[in-house]
Amino acid sequence: MDFYADNDSGLCWQIQRLGKDAHKGKILFEEFKPRTNGVLRLAFAPGEHRLGISLLNRAITEPGVVNVVVEDGRITPVRVTLVETGKTIMERREVRVGGTYYGVGRSTKIRAGEGATFRVEAEAQPPVAYQPKEKIAAD
Repeated sequence: MDFYADNDSGLCWQIQRLGKDAHKGKILFEEFKPRTNGVLRLAFAPGEHRLGISLLNRAITEPGVVNVVVEDGRITPVRVTLVETGKTIMERREVRVGGTYYGVGRSTKIRAGEGATFRVEAEAQPPVAYQPKEKIAAD
């Protein structure tokens, strides 16, 4: 499966396999470093898969849920869209370690600001013939 978003400005993906309860699942992929390229490719066995999609570096009010049918030897693109749902106050912490008059010290700056909240929408596209990810990114 190829996961891609309209807004690919440094997203940290979390993909879960969902069971009967749509809010609990097994984490299949989790990335804390923002991804700057447009496509996240994960290998799945052929068959039907129910997945939960969230982004760890955005304020998500509702993760995306998608049912995807994977065909052998084909790639199923999954389009992920962020829909703004409102605003919230977000806190950002910045920790600095460095030398002081007394030796080594640590300081923490806490900054608050307004940020957007999002709902994740995910939609499986029709399967396409396999091709290397680099070729898809170039198209």
